[in-house]
Amino acid sequence: MMGKGELVIKVCNWLIKEKEFDLKCIVPVIPEPDWSESIIDYAKSKNITYLDSGNINDLDQIINIYEIDLFISIFFETILKRDFINRCKRIINFHPSPLPRYRGVRSINWFLKDNENQSQSTYAITLLDIDEGIDSGPIISQVSFPVYPEYDEVIDIYERCLDYGYYLIIHALRRLDEIIPIPQMKEMATIHYTQENYLLGDRSTFTKKISNQMENKLVQKE
Repeated sequence: MMGKGELVIKVCNWLIKEKEFDLKCIVPVIPEPDWSESIIDYAKSKNITYLDSGNINDLDQIINIYEIDLFISIFFETILKRDFINRCKRIINFHPSPLPRYRGVRSINWFLKDNENQSQSTYAITLLDIDEGIDSGPIISQVSFPVYPEYDEVIDIYERCLDYGYYLIIHALRRLDEIIPIPQMKEMATIHYTQENYLLGDRSTFTKKISNQMENKLVQKE
């Protein structure tokens, strides 16, 4: 397991209970975010091997990658290179967006920015195979649900993504060998990068209030 946040912990707890899975190692995002539970503390509490550097290139120091059947990425922040991908029997990723739209960073933020004045819309989360691109691999499974851009904060949709994401992941894992992934339609793809975040305005973080406070501090510094 690679990643950060409470969804990682929730899925890990499920994996531990399931007899057909054997959770070998956790690779946390380093530094760990202060807005979520510590993956390292969780690993220690469950006596699960973890990579304290968070650097995927150090993984050979604690496990034999070739012996691992499945790598799961949930909010892991490193773009994996072809050499590592080729060494994995299977590596999948959870992405909180209706792929192929909103690849890349802050997908929920950009969705709300683009649909600000809609009272109701549809959002989705995706489980996909990892390739060398950014969230561009074949789609394993996807779940859609209603959202309310005119009223919803980023945190509201994020929490819904976690709730739906848990069931998306565990149900897909049960049938992972039977599901045939579907290539993404490249002509429908959209993507955003970190250097564009300043364009998000009051949708730059979890709430409009916090976003505006951060913006005001930046203006004062200038």
